[in-house]
Amino acid sequence: MQSYLWNDEQYRTLYRCDYMNVSEWQKYASPRPMCGALFFIFGAVNFVSYLLCLVVIRKNELFQYSCFKMMFLLGIIDILAVVFNSGVGGYFMLIGSSYCVEPDLHYITGSFIAGMPHSPILKMMF
Repeated sequence: MQSYLWNDEQYRTLYRCDYMNVSEWQKYASPRPMCGALFFIFGAVNFVSYLLCLVVIRKNELFQYSCFKMMFLLGIIDILAVVFNSGVGGYFMLIGSSYCVEPDLHYITGSFIAGMPHSPILKMMF
């Protein structure tokens, strides 16, 4: 991430895409609508199940305990991770995107997705 933000020349040499042009990369990356639809479906199923659990946790008789408040916060973070991961992955599969077609979009979303599992740990520390 440091080379992406502060050393663009090093980033471009490490993640080279210049041996084919954009139209050749688009031919290389074929759309996979079935895989994209599966990403969206599994994301929706996980979203609904998480949402139902959070509704139960939020009830007054449970939410008065601090452990349920922490579980509620972790559930919200997990919902965001599921929505983002299944949404971005499904979209990339639907359109048949490849890294070299949209390198900045892929790098930023990949970094965000890679950091999502660590965000609950940071929330519990502070």
